[in-house]
Amino acid sequence: MSTPDTLIPLTDDERRILTAHRSGMLKILLGYCIVAVAALLVLVFFHPFYMVLSMLGVSLALIILTIMALPRLRKFSSDLVAGQKTVISGPVEAQNIDVARETDSGGAEGDASYRYWIQVKGKKITVTEDQYYQFKKGDLVEAFIAPYSQTIFSINKEVLNRPFH
Repeated sequence: MSTPDTLIPLTDDERRILTAHRSGMLKILLGYCIVAVAALLVLVFFHPFYMVLSMLGVSLALIILTIMALPRLRKFSSDLVAGQKTVISGPVEAQNIDVARETDSGGAEGDASYRYWIQVKGKKITVTEDQYYQFKKGDLVEAFIAPYSQTIFSINKEVLNRPFH
């Protein structure tokens, strides 16, 4: 049986981090909407068939991107309204690196992107490369995470050693 996650109030710095993430997301979504409307307004002046199709395509793509980003924006807002963060502490159960490599239409592979993570209490926590190499399986870890957006505020190696090695 696992212990329930501990919830503690957000600090002012953590509130600022979430507010900055939410504001950044709002600016991006507003930019998408402005470009989508501007693309549609171009149709008033230029209305050849190819322009109609291209501007409608651009507008629809931006509107779809905006709609797809709304749940993430809602998660940031939910974290701010709740005003709490989750404390997850326990031993590192697993750790790994996810490697993604995209290929172009010619089949050539591009640069790889790496996602480093550790698993604590069944939850995968994304960490930096430096943090990944600091932890090893069995190390005690304490992580402070926003419950809805999964924003990681900090992750620390606990100073206390386990009684039996």
